[in-house]
Amino acid sequence: MRAFGTALLTCMLLLASRDRAMAVTEYCPAYIRAEHAFDMANGAAALWSYEIAAFGPRSVRGDILAQTTDGWYTFEFPSAPLTRAGEGNFVSPALYITFPHPVTLLRWWVRDAQTSDDAFFGWNQRGAVECPPRVIAVTESAARSWWPADKALLSPSPRESIVEAVPIAAPDGASACERPFGAAQAERVPPVDFPSTAERSISGSTDVTVTVAINAEGTIDDAWISGPSDIPALDKEALRVARESTYRSTIAFCRPVPTFYEFIVTFTTV
Repeated sequence: MRAFGTALLTCMLLLASRDRAMAVTEYCPAYIRAEHAFDMANGAAALWSYEIAAFGPRSVRGDILAQTTDGWYTFEFPSAPLTRAGEGNFVSPALYITFPHPVTLLRWWVRDAQTSDDAFFGWNQRGAVECPPRVIAVTESAARSWWPADKALLSPSPRESIVEAVPIAAPDGASACERPFGAAQAERVPPVDFPSTAERSISGSTDVTVTVAINAEGTIDDAWISGPSDIPALDKEALRVARESTYRSTIAFCRPVPTFYEFIVTFTTV
């Protein structure tokens, strides 16, 4: 039986590399982390590669909904194991999708997913879960730069499965308003205080990235350091600023949906 609706699951993940716990919220068992277009011409390509990612180790399969300049498509991705790839991220091997002819991807996301071997979040017990759209626009530059250079040079080998995308009618709500899709935004951000104890620890600029889980109402469900500076005072201040900011959630099909926002705080010394 398929379990519909947004799931909000929170756990404490023990990060062995730092031996500290990090609270993480998930709205879906998987999301698209990166993509690469092969033989792109005029912003369009027929063969694309991508990775599936999550905040915990697991195997996951499901289907993806894609909006392109040639309309809407859907396709299934096979069961893929997710293994650690940096702090708090678990990523699949490269997966491949081909369209009937070159297209420009406007946006795509995991529509539903089913999980096995998930020891942290409990997605196994939920069966097939319908996911809220994780709406991130795909651009020509992103398709080229997000994918690591060593992977970008590799086309799939004969033994690797290439899934074919299937054209479908536009989903309900895709054109029900003037602006059916919109990215999350930080609307009010408090001033950043540079911790005096950290002034001598950096030279130039240092960024700290905080991942903020925002529900459909625009309030914060969770926030955690996903790109640390390795200077505790800076990380703590960045987390404070992110948590005290106010947000507008992602718009998908004319409605607000839960989402993740990458909040970056830059500390600069003169």
